[in-house]
Amino acid sequence: MDSRTWVSLVLASVFLIQFFPVPGQASGKDLGVHGKLYEIKEENMLSYVRRKAGEIDMRALRESMEKKLEESYAKHSFVSLDVPSATEERVRYVDPSVNVRNPLYDHMGKMIFPAGVVNPLDYVPLSKSILVLRENQVKRALEKTEKKGEKPILLLTDGDIRRASLLAGQMVYKASPFILRRLKIEKVPSLVTQEKRKLRILEIILK
Repeated sequence: MDSRTWVSLVLASVFLIQFFPVPGQASGKDLGVHGKLYEIKEENMLSYVRRKAGEIDMRALRESMEKKLEESYAKHSFVSLDVPSATEERVRYVDPSVNVRNPLYDHMGKMIFPAGVVNPLDYVPLSKSILVLRENQVKRALEKTEKKGEKPILLLTDGDIRRASLLAGQMVYKASPFILRRLKIEKVPSLVTQEKRKLRILEIILK
């Protein structure tokens, strides 16, 4: 080994020892402060939440929430499907069967409906009659149905749900175009009942 190679090895060893000391002999001395340090000025999060909570006027907040709830309810309680009133008493029969393209399964993997034509009444019978009507028909329509011993579910096609519920003394639900199509409602009031595997639609005349 020539002198130049020897010198290179010595310098390399010194470099390694200087910058990569053995872990057991590493220095643990305080290296001091480098750069400027500043005191933390950010407010404690818990203190901030408590302070903000103390600034809230709970009465004003409650009144504001009640007002918004009332406005939202009023906005969504009105329905207008423009279904005409019945001009003659008429009975129609509707087959509610639907064409199921693929079998339907429940969460356990059990088949609920097979593919093909399915009548929902074969699986879930209509337990209560359904009275579809307008707000201005509520009282008179209920008088007629109650005489027959009916206590139907009420679906509103036109009017205000809240007012109709007060008039009926029971909950009134909002009808939708989809429901009207499925029940094939053409005029109101219409009383929907089940007869065997079909729906019986009775259009009622109000005087």
